[in-house]
Amino acid sequence: MILTGAGFSKDVGGYLAQEMWAQIFNTLSGRSKKRLSSFMKNYDSKDISNTLDFETIYDLVMQGRHSETMLDADQIKGDQDAFLKALFDVYETMDNRIRTCGISRGGVDFKKLEDFLFTLFRAETVRGLIFTLNQDLFVERWLSACKMGLTNGLSLHLPGMDDHPLGMQGEGLTDKGFLTLPREETIQTYLRERDGKPSAQGQLQYIKLHGSWNWRRDGGNSAMAIGHTKSAILKEEPLFKWYYDIFEAALSKNSQRLLVIGYGFRDSHINEVILKSIDNSNLQLFVVDPRAPEDFRAMLMTSHAGGVSYPYSVSGMRIWSKGLVGYFQATLSQLFPKDTFDEESTLAMQIREVVSQ
Repeated sequence: MILTGAGFSKDVGGYLAQEMWAQIFNTLSGRSKKRLSSFMKNYDSKDISNTLDFETIYDLVMQGRHSETMLDADQIKGDQDAFLKALFDVYETMDNRIRTCGISRGGVDFKKLEDFLFTLFRAETVRGLIFTLNQDLFVERWLSACKMGLTNGLSLHLPGMDDHPLGMQGEGLTDKGFLTLPREETIQTYLRERDGKPSAQGQLQYIKLHGSWNWRRDGGNSAMAIGHTKSAILKEEPLFKWYYDIFEAALSKNSQRLLVIGYGFRDSHINEVILKSIDNSNLQLFVVDPRAPEDFRAMLMTSHAGGVSYPYSVSGMRIWSKGLVGYFQATLSQLFPKDTFDEESTLAMQIREVVSQ
């Protein structure tokens, strides 16, 4: 299994959390939304190191708690609409960066990455699972079997979202690319037809635990899980609840191996599943992260709750001491560099061999 976070698509145009803050701030400043941009600069959290957290800002704006002065309902609604417009403009900009990365940006060789995935998931008796917290379309655009040519029956599939656009590469997203999430009865029918399994054996399952920027709920509202109350959102939306159940069930099987790429371990509901599986099911973690090991450990040892950082994390200590069995300091472009004749980097080869043992 693989779990990816924002760092996975960083080298192909994706934004990390701190870059999201900057992009939203710049968009609001450009529109002269002075109250919102001022709040983003000056919000005084309990931990000064965490004040530039866009998800904390999102929570407070959506709760109408973003001003020291009393605002009326129209002002609050106007600020919320403006913030959401800026947020989705940033996601659209990120998608434009990603859809042109194969032409003019990035140092990632997609064919090498594809071959790497194939070697991990090629067994006929294994269903490949890629869980992601990313809401971009990098994998759907550039690693889809439609055009990239994954062979021997290995193809990308988003459970419950059979009409999801795949293989778009550099094409712009049309109206047909914005999808409405299935209702509970649709998901139950889907599961009955597949005996409760995500899909047919042999397909590479791509499970977007926090939704996708092109997904919408009934009524047209975004279906992305954003903010520090994601766990509540995941329980409300049938597709997200099902995805979260798949995640829990997959990790809880005995002695599973999870390759984590670009995830900063900042989502408590994800960490809880990982830690429970480490304690009860001997889950083994292999982490790919550009930080030096000591910096990654320091990050794990910091507890995060509601956008505030605390100096010690028991769960992080247990993830580090009991769950981690492999650590690889690299970015995606270092693992699968462009313009080299090597089929894969030495480090990518090492990861493949260690994880597959």
